[in-house]
Amino acid sequence: MIRHTHEEAIERGDGFPLKNLEVGISGEIFLRLTRPWWVMNVVNVIGLGRMVALYSYQAVINASGAALLTIDGMDTGDFLKGGRALERIWLTISKNGYFMQPMAATTLFWLRWQIEGEESFLKKHRKLLHNVWRDYRLLFPDVDFGKEGHVMMFRFGSGKDIKYGTYRKDIDSFLMVHRQER
Repeated sequence: MIRHTHEEAIERGDGFPLKNLEVGISGEIFLRLTRPWWVMNVVNVIGLGRMVALYSYQAVINASGAALLTIDGMDTGDFLKGGRALERIWLTISKNGYFMQPMAATTLFWLRWQIEGEESFLKKHRKLLHNVWRDYRLLFPDVDFGKEGHVMMFRFGSGKDIKYGTYRKDIDSFLMVHRQER
């Protein structure tokens, strides 16, 4: 939900304005150019898409810390409890003057791997993910990867305030949509 222009962000009233990501001019250009799916496909085929993974990797290793919030079960109630715990962690980190950034891709891929199995990924991605899982397990050696559900991996530490905020829709806009769907 990246909003590529200020006007789009205002019109939609949600998502991340591109500047919010604070990826610099080169990152903004990359994201604008790769917005069409066919362009991103070409970028991935020639291997340039790995720059995004490298950027994320550097963000994690240069952070003051990284954490993985896990839950004991895998049902909906467990994930709701995990979400509440994540919110408390985030608020506590913020209250103490630190910053937190979700690093969700690995967590979401792992959850899909657990629930749907490796067959839900293309063969070329399975090989890549096997390597990712090895490093993921090394990063969090105390986690029981066979039993625990993964709510969110995040990095945290000190830093500068975010220059560009995000927009929030009014709660009524969600309630109206929900009422119309019934």
